[in-house]
Amino acid sequence: MKLIEFLPGLFFGMVNSILFTLKDSSTYAMTHQFVFLSSICIPMFFPAAELIVPSLLQWGIMIVTGVTLLFTILLTVKLMQGERVSIVMAVMSGIIMMGTSSYMRMIDFIGAGTIFVGVALVIKKEYLDVEF
Repeated sequence: MKLIEFLPGLFFGMVNSILFTLKDSSTYAMTHQFVFLSSICIPMFFPAAELIVPSLLQWGIMIVTGVTLLFTILLTVKLMQGERVSIVMAVMSGIIMMGTSSYMRMIDFIGAGTIFVGVALVIKKEYLDVEF
């Protein structure tokens, strides 16, 4: 299960190594590339899931969350264009790993604390010149 939680960080690292020309690219073109990649990769998990026919309320929720996801990806791309991509990816993958943990055992809290300290050190190293 920990391997599955580690995969988003691995994916973001791969994307980080590819996107060195991000500042020169169009924000909207990059956002559409992210959405296109997601629309290709996410349906790969559908055969493993049980088929549920959504109600009208669920359709509405999916539309609202889809627009929210598009807006979030757009802001992420703008952030990567304004800052170093490696720093953005390090912070985002840390936040995603902390946000997707189950926190059922003590080791999950220790792992989240370690990730938080790592993200804090990355931010400190990049932007602050103060000692802890």
